[in-house]
Amino acid sequence: MTRSLDVERKTRRANSRQIGGKIASQLTGGRRLISPYVAEGASGLSQREMRRRADQKRFPQPIKLGEGKNGRIAYVESEVLEWVAARISERDRHVATGEPKAEPELDYPETEPQRRQATARPRQSRGAE
Repeated sequence: MTRSLDVERKTRRANSRQIGGKIASQLTGGRRLISPYVAEGASGLSQREMRRRADQKRFPQPIKLGEGKNGRIAYVESEVLEWVAARISERDRHVATGEPKAEPELDYPETEPQRRQATARPRQSRGAE
């Protein structure tokens, strides 16, 4: 008997989410907000890389949902999907014309020694013994 109540509760909860999603979609003009985790799956980029590219204006800007520095953020689903479509069309254009793809500008060290040097912690001086 309790098992059927659990199933009924889960069904009711799922239905209310669908209804809430439809209402939210109508209020926002059909634009949905997605979590960084979902955007990560859609774009193929890590959350850190999405943030880095958004700061460089090379990825859709997130929307702040929470307060403060570490507040929750979300992305507009249609903007992320448009970004993905643009990357696909860019690839197809390069494949069709045979022109070499431009190398992206890296904002981090390219070689292993440079990377080690950039991420090395400063040495702490030892006290006089």
